[in-house]
Amino acid sequence: MRGFSIHMGEAGRKRVPAKAKRSRKRKREVEVGVDWISDLLEALLCKVLLNLPTKDVVRTSVFSKRWKNLWKRNYQIEYFKLSYPGDGSSEREVDLLKRWIDTVIQLKVKHLDFFDYSWEWGFDNFQLPPTIYTCESLLSLKLSTVTLPSVKSVSLPFLRVLKLGAVKFADHLDLETLISGCTALETLAIRFFDRVQVLQVCSQSLLSFTHVAPKLVFTHAARKPLAEKDLSIVIDAPRLEYLKLSDHQTASFIIKNPGSLVAVDIDINLSSGFDSRNMIRDFLVGISSVKNMTISSITLKIIYDYLRCEPLPPHSVIYISCMLSSTTTGLKCCQPFLRSAQI
Repeated sequence: MRGFSIHMGEAGRKRVPAKAKRSRKRKREVEVGVDWISDLLEALLCKVLLNLPTKDVVRTSVFSKRWKNLWKRNYQIEYFKLSYPGDGSSEREVDLLKRWIDTVIQLKVKHLDFFDYSWEWGFDNFQLPPTIYTCESLLSLKLSTVTLPSVKSVSLPFLRVLKLGAVKFADHLDLETLISGCTALETLAIRFFDRVQVLQVCSQSLLSFTHVAPKLVFTHAARKPLAEKDLSIVIDAPRLEYLKLSDHQTASFIIKNPGSLVAVDIDINLSSGFDSRNMIRDFLVGISSVKNMTISSITLKIIYDYLRCEPLPPHSVIYISCMLSSTTTGLKCCQPFLRSAQI
């Protein structure tokens, strides 16, 4: 049964349906700018915010006092990407960035990307708050040209993807501590990081590892080349399936338990010397059963020079010969070796 509203006034006045009355009232309120959305329950407002881009969600904080902190109660943020194009000289901006990051961590963000471009102005990189090490909701973390604080403890049990570009650490052991604290890590990519003498990657869950270093290292301010530092890389990841290494400053490269490797992409310029020859031998034997290989011409020449002088086990010779023959450059440089091995 429909509801009606009876207006007690002039005799004989028609009854106005309640629905029509509400419609007229709503029309008048729209004309005078009545805020209907703010009258909704907080739970409904949060559901609305969940369907908006992050930047639009934050903008709602200027609507009114009620909206000021409502975006912070948005339950959980799936993805948060922040690019900082500033010059890094404003303390107010830096404090604001830290509050934003702390807030999304409190909101249990799952995917966090942060890119700092202040180094282009010659300023120090932005330093992330230490809460980044204990955001247990994180599934992926991508950081570029930032500084990470000293590691006291790491609790990132669900982090599967970690990509670091030109990231600086407070201590040379912090990177190892960070990796070992990511117990579910599957993909690790390190590009142009703050160099250390030894990079140790120890992970029981890692499936893919990429390390790319620049051919020459420059300072950001003066744009002058830095002195080269020999780097030793040690990987202990028994489940590793994909490996990419591009670094012409690498002096030593050791991979333990390489039995799971399926594909490798290698571009390294190894040092000469007895220790290097032993390392090359162990490396070649370790990857001898890998089916999919991409090897640079520089690395191929080093392998060929080694194979001319050093014997390898017969099964390793066959696999490596097939690998070298798979590319035009490899075929040209390995033909003398193939003839001498009678393969």
